[in-house]
Amino acid sequence: MTKKLFSIIFVAFLFSMLLCLSSCSLLGGDKPPVDDPVDDPPAVEPEDKEPEDEAPKVDLSGITFPGYTGIYDGKAHSVAISGTLPEGVTVGYLGNGVKDAGTYTVSARFYLNGEYLSGMDKTATIVINRAVYDMYGVSFEGATVIAGGEPYNLYVQGTLPTGVRVLSYEGNGKSEVGEYTVKAKFTWDEKNYEPIEDMTATLKVVSGPAAFAGVAMPDLTYVYDGKEHELKPVNATVGSYIYEYTQGVGSAKNAGEYPTTVRLFDGTNEAVMSSTLKIKPAKLNVTASDKEVVYNGSVQSIDLVWSGTQPKGVTVSELGNGTAAIGTHNVRFRFILDESERGNYLYHSDINVTLTIKSPDALEATEGLEFKSVSGGYAVSGYTGDAAQIIIPKEYTNSLGVSGKVVEISSGAFMGNESITYVYIPDSVTTIGHNAFRGCESLKSVTMSNSLKVLGQLAFAETAIADVVIPDTLKAVGQGAFRGASVERIVLPYIGGSETTSNPYIGYIFGASSYAGNEQYVPESLKVVILSDECTIVPAYSFFGATSIEEVKIGKGVTEIGISAFQGCKSLIGLYIPTTVKDIPASAKSYNSPIYDCNDNFRLGTGVASKDKKPSGWGSKWDILNETARVTVLWNLTYDEYFEGVCQRLYFDKV
Repeated sequence: MTKKLFSIIFVAFLFSMLLCLSSCSLLGGDKPPVDDPVDDPPAVEPEDKEPEDEAPKVDLSGITFPGYTGIYDGKAHSVAISGTLPEGVTVGYLGNGVKDAGTYTVSARFYLNGEYLSGMDKTATIVINRAVYDMYGVSFEGATVIAGGEPYNLYVQGTLPTGVRVLSYEGNGKSEVGEYTVKAKFTWDEKNYEPIEDMTATLKVVSGPAAFAGVAMPDLTYVYDGKEHELKPVNATVGSYIYEYTQGVGSAKNAGEYPTTVRLFDGTNEAVMSSTLKIKPAKLNVTASDKEVVYNGSVQSIDLVWSGTQPKGVTVSELGNGTAAIGTHNVRFRFILDESERGNYLYHSDINVTLTIKSPDALEATEGLEFKSVSGGYAVSGYTGDAAQIIIPKEYTNSLGVSGKVVEISSGAFMGNESITYVYIPDSVTTIGHNAFRGCESLKSVTMSNSLKVLGQLAFAETAIADVVIPDTLKAVGQGAFRGASVERIVLPYIGGSETTSNPYIGYIFGASSYAGNEQYVPESLKVVILSDECTIVPAYSFFGATSIEEVKIGKGVTEIGISAFQGCKSLIGLYIPTTVKDIPASAKSYNSPIYDCNDNFRLGTGVASKDKKPSGWGSKWDILNETARVTVLWNLTYDEYFEGVCQRLYFDKV
């Protein structure tokens, strides 16, 4: 009993001791010794509060922010994102609208329902390079002066650009015999323009009769302006004398250099002096800009902007301008000098700009169109209205409520309608039937279906269409599809009636029955033929006798050019053979040459590096121009170097 009681008392003692130790710890009692291991303190639970919202997840992977690089023009420049923002997302910019030359970083900041999206900024760089002053009309010329007069000074001639002035002259004001170099220094907007180099001229002070002291013969430079300019002795302080020209005529109008010598005499004294009159070719100061509008049914054009008036003797040829057609149109302005003005103007390259006519959100179909059911959907079978602009819909729903795609324009559907000026053909259309638009004499513009497979005979015959783009999807085209049409430029996926080179000659689509009919049927208006990259061959005799064509642009898919392909193309100036062409089988006769009997001033361009590197499949007669000459071949040129350099210059001078 005593033993059991003792055990109970001992357990109670230990339990009380543990309670005591626990109480001491809770009350901040002594800490355990440093060398005693202790557990990490328990984590403190945070106070209860509202959890923070996570940043919203927005996908901006489809948004790009391209930069801009340009030349200082005094205008403010900005950049913008490209792509479609997700719903509810807007963008703001920091750093846009810069004008001065320099490099700038622009930030695009994005907001979702007005709340800034942190960490999702995009940046772009604007680089504005310094411009170069046009000092073409500014000159600093020398003079010859007879010693003994007042100190003579040389001055800069011409009109200085805005922001430029002469800072100082060094070496001026001489009257003693000797030859002096005079320097003109300039000041300018150094931040935005490249430095202007000093100009130097030579002042010659020569001995001569005292009666002529101070008489000067300056060198003069003008820019051609169609006016007569005179070179004569000058010095208002000199007494009476007369002069005569012993070399030159003393005046000129056309660009060139005219050395002139005069003899001074006053009855007793005589002196001979020389100088030069220079008239520099003028620049054609003309520009044009891209234009983008939304279709509204009216004809759209891009205007040339001349600094002043268009000079006499300069003709402008336009291609692709003036259309109502929805789509992107390449507009070319080409400048041609009259014979009387050759040499009076500096060469000006073509101006190529883009006219974009965008489709509106809702393009309403023209009323009065008639439809019929055909395989795969509906066909436009006729038209009872009098609208000038025809919009063909992608889909049609009949009176029973049955809908389907519009896949065809039936034969003769618009034949003889003289009111139509423009037709929009949607991409759903794959077939245009025979005579569909034949005789629509006012039809100037067509937006062609990009899915077209069949184009019927005489489909656009006797129309005023100037610019034609045939899509690469076309499988077959009927004879005379454009017979009697006023086509100026045409883009083709192949030559002839089908992609298998059926009837392989350019005149086929204009009504010819053989290559011999090219000259008769290819319209005089046709100047440019472009073969798309889908074209694989330029067949033999394909352009034979097509005398109106000036330029043929061969696509990169062509591997062969047949014999006599361009024979007799008397107006041909531009032809470029890409490096993809491996075979030109012209070796038997001179007239096998693809360019035989072409324009004598023709210059052929190619991307092949040199004559020694031409493909082995190019026959020995490939470059024969006529029985006595081979064509001048310009090797190792890019497509643009040839057409935008060589050819344009030939056109400019109207060779």
